[in-house]
Amino acid sequence: MSSLKEPSFIPEVMRYFLPSGTQIDHWTMEDMWTEMMLQTVVNYYHFGPAYMPWVMRSLHLLHPGARWAASSFIFNMIYDTFCRIKPNEFPDLPIVDALPSGKQDVVLGLLDDEVKGWQEALARARAELLKTPSSGQETKRAQEAVDSAKESLACTEYVRGQLLLLPQEVISIGYR
Repeated sequence: MSSLKEPSFIPEVMRYFLPSGTQIDHWTMEDMWTEMMLQTVVNYYHFGPAYMPWVMRSLHLLHPGARWAASSFIFNMIYDTFCRIKPNEFPDLPIVDALPSGKQDVVLGLLDDEVKGWQEALARARAELLKTPSSGQETKRAQEAVDSAKESLACTEYVRGQLLLLPQEVISIGYR
């Protein structure tokens, strides 16, 4: 799969992501292969942002129990969008451009879960910061964890807001 030059194969591989449960063991050959396939699908260095509309358009093809894979796809698309923003340049936001391709209820549910996860991470980081003694290095590390969680939460909430702002006419264009 890594030799493929464009991401149009993505809808075909969605059925191979297994549902989570007791049969999933990250040390079995099948699950190691699944992790490599996940990384191949979201390989920004190979496909650039072109993979995002294909993933967004294909999320509904995943097994209902494979929400872990869908969450990983959403996380990677958000990361690949926002980590590449440079100061003093108008940002390109490929995940926002890909939103109309997805099935709104699926994408919204995934983004809601992601927001909840970052809110919990922020609460844990803040609690850890309050427990941290005033020594320089530990306080700095705890503050960086708080800042990172805030940043990730803001990015995820921004994408969720953009999805909610889409006119009804353009939602799920790629899914139809």
